[in-house]
Amino acid sequence: MSQKFHTAEVEKRGEECLIVQMVRLLAVLVLAGASVNAQKVTESPEQDPIVGSWRWFNRIVVQIKADGTFTDITSNGKSKGKWKCTDFKERLYTLQWNDGLIEDYATLSKDGKKLHMINHDKFKHTAVKIIPL
Repeated sequence: MSQKFHTAEVEKRGEECLIVQMVRLLAVLVLAGASVNAQKVTESPEQDPIVGSWRWFNRIVVQIKADGTFTDITSNGKSKGKWKCTDFKERLYTLQWNDGLIEDYATLSKDGKKLHMINHDKFKHTAVKIIPL
């Protein structure tokens, strides 16, 4: 076997090996991306189920928005705050009223129609969804 032929064969096999490695890497990246996208879909929907209008136990109506804010619309917007989901799987939320002066810790019912809450003073209360946004 000539040296020239042997060198060409080694280079050809090296190129084939490189191509196989690149295909494997691409497959891993595609699968990793699909896994991340699937996880995003199952962990958090397009719109959080807490978004909508809710009637509190004391008859106020609170509008919870997708942007992470909420407003007591019966007070002409004087009472408002920010909310966040603390555990999507367990349906747990924190609502901070008026720059954190009051905090409600809420659990959304499985049907998405009721909030069971306890505030920072351990006062338990509920809200019922009246209008989804």
